[in-house]
Amino acid sequence: MPSKQKQKELATGAPARSEFDDSEGVTTFLEALDHPLKPVLVALRETIRSVPGVTEGIKWNAPSFYCHGWFATVNLRAAAGVLLVLHHGAKSQKESTLPDTIADPAQLLKWLARDRATILFSSAEDFASKQKPFQKLIKQWVKHQASLAKSGG
Repeated sequence: MPSKQKQKELATGAPARSEFDDSEGVTTFLEALDHPLKPVLVALRETIRSVPGVTEGIKWNAPSFYCHGWFATVNLRAAAGVLLVLHHGAKSQKESTLPDTIADPAQLLKWLARDRATILFSSAEDFASKQKPFQKLIKQWVKHQASLAKSGG
């Protein structure tokens, strides 16, 4: 049986991109998306993608972001707005030091576990008011991802 990537090539007739570097797939997803907070999602995407080394793809049926592993996934089903789940992939890392190393003076993060947190954006205005501290958080999270990759963790 051909790999997922090869199956994609055969289905579309075009060379498939890596699953974690598929901006075209995310763009296609967003173009087809009917969501009241689509502008928030677009701004969130631009903010995350502005961090060097971050790529994106569709993972878990949603726009997701990658740098030395999947680290952020959008949840569009949240009733209160656009929810971004920050993580370190699908497997729990109970020994994570993230809560001790991520500075969050604006208190945007809601910690779900030592390796997972969420940030909710309820409107375009809410996103705009949180954008600068949000971008700082993403830079820290990506830096932590890179340090995990270097240490083999």
